Amino acid sequence: MTANYNGALAQALQAAVTATADLGDVLTSFDDFLVATADDRPIVPFQVPEWQNKTVLLRALSSRDRDRWQLRLTSDDYALLSPEEQRAQPKHRMAEFVGWAAALVAQTIVTPSGDRLFSDDQAAVLEQRNAAAIDRIYVKAQELNGFTATDMAKLEDLRTDAKNSSAADGDAPPSVLPGS
Repeated sequence: MTANYNGALAQALQAAVTATADLGDVLTSFDDFLVATADDRPIVPFQVPEWQNKTVLLRALSSRDRDRWQLRLTSDDYALLSPEEQRAQPKHRMAEFVGWAAALVAQTIVTPSGDRLFSDDQAAVLEQRNAAAIDRIYVKAQELNGFTATDMAKLEDLRTDAKNSSAADGDAPPSVLPGS
């Protein structure tokens, strides 16, 4: 029985070693993680024709910054309200979407050292700039941050609900998404 048990144990151990080898370079410690992720948010140059062909530097958001940006769009549990309840507060909800693209652009443009170029307060300046330029950078920022089509569809659904609610009140909806 012992020989049978040792044989099974040896086979299981060999299977685990083989499986680990098939996984490639596996993280084995926190220090290993820190080394592997030291440059997981590279800085990418992006030319903006509308800004005298200047090049801006873009950097992917941290997980915390991405959550903060998305939370701005779904604050006050708006996403949990029924369409009727959402229509009952359109002006409040529309305010959430004003500056949506500019906020992401402000969080994504960085200096050569990787520090943000625009503070949250300065994002309002971007709202006053050429919409085509902001949309161009916004689309690149979405790509750089790995926003999936599903992510954007959910956010667009929220925006559409708010737009429809606002249109019922006669307000003109803002254009904050590419293709809007």
